[in-house]
Amino acid sequence: MGPHGDRSELVVLVDHSSPANGWIYRRGHGFGGNVTDGGDLHSDQRDGRVLVLVQLVHGALRIAGGDNSGARHRRDDEYDRAAALSGADHDRSRNGAALMKVVWCLGLYASASTWLFNVVRQMSAAKGPVFTYFTAGDIAAAAFERNGTHIVKSHEIGDAEAAAWLDRRAERIFVTVRDPRDSVSSLILYHGFEFARALEHVDQAARLCVSFAGDPRSLLLPYESGFCQNPEGLQKIASHLGLALGEAARNAIFAGLQRQAVESHIAKLPSLPGVLQDRVSGDMLDPQTHWHTHHAGRTGEIGRWRQVLSAAQAEAIEAKLQGCFTFGT
Repeated sequence: MGPHGDRSELVVLVDHSSPANGWIYRRGHGFGGNVTDGGDLHSDQRDGRVLVLVQLVHGALRIAGGDNSGARHRRDDEYDRAAALSGADHDRSRNGAALMKVVWCLGLYASASTWLFNVVRQMSAAKGPVFTYFTAGDIAAAAFERNGTHIVKSHEIGDAEAAAWLDRRAERIFVTVRDPRDSVSSLILYHGFEFARALEHVDQAARLCVSFAGDPRSLLLPYESGFCQNPEGLQKIASHLGLALGEAARNAIFAGLQRQAVESHIAKLPSLPGVLQDRVSGDMLDPQTHWHTHHAGRTGEIGRWRQVLSAAQAEAIEAKLQGCFTFGT
């Protein structure tokens, strides 16, 4: 529940061009089984995709906004992809002024990027409306016209125009990085990727991360520095956001994102409303926190690549990314 009541907003990019892939709403759990047409549907048809603006009110999904004729684009049991996800509150600032701020959480895989995203989300929510998104290549620019803090989480971004748009709009950038050999190992272990596919994803994400690591708007957070392991690390994040963070608030945010607390939340995903599920892997996603079921059961071990990768695979990663990283043994 947000500070302004049990209301959240979800921006969904539906890709009808690839029905065999992507996310579906789980029937009987919130969105999939409890859809009510309480308003109009705002849709934007682009290249076979439909941008749908919906409101989640007390656990039931209501279509909100624009032209109700677009309701035919919605299917009761599934959407093919949620490429931009948003949890939101809807008030203006106390003095009625329009506020809009874009924060970009850019991270390498398994670099505590989801942890960081949740820290930024919770800190920002204490100051007013927050809208959150995940993108791998699409930006629903119209959604960013709303007043509040817009937090975008990404790894690689396949669309150069989308990356350029974020570059122009982001006021603050957080860049989380990690030894890419551990990142590749994580995709193999927890996502079931073959080595070549894992390396391709990490290569693309790493190059984007490195390109923004030295940007004056960026705070670079190497995983190996342990930034997510102690509450004092949250002070640096708050300072980069321009926020004052009291000790009690800092400790509460940190406690709620400890591994045990996250594991407990993930264990509840099958019973939570609005959870998304991958139709192929069965992986579940909480669109508010971006915690997946594949985040459960991890240890965060540094240097695990030595047990996961062959010598040839490690050398292939080093050769591909030698311009981005200096590798130790």
